[in-house]
Amino acid sequence: MKYEVYEGIAVQNDFNRFDFIGSGKNGPVRKRVSFSKTEMDQVYNLAFGDVDENDELDDLSISDNGDRNKVLATVVSIVTLYTNRCPDRRILFLKT
Repeated sequence: MKYEVYEGIAVQNDFNRFDFIGSGKNGPVRKRVSFSKTEMDQVYNLAFGDVDENDELDDLSISDNGDRNKVLATVVSIVTLYTNRCPDRRILFLKT
């Protein structure tokens, strides 16, 4: 991969939630990638964003931390892990 990825990704036992810490000019920022089942068979929605003070994913936040490429490379790495573990599932990206 062209870009560096964050290490220390925490994976939930069900393999549907991945947390990591991004870091940059504004300090550390908790990030989350989650996969949730949709109404369609074997189709899962990918949600990504910062983790707020209530431990909830905020997919509208903009941390502007200067680490976009590393964060996106980490998300791609997580998608690869997920699809390797769950090859029959399809991933859907929905705008909220």
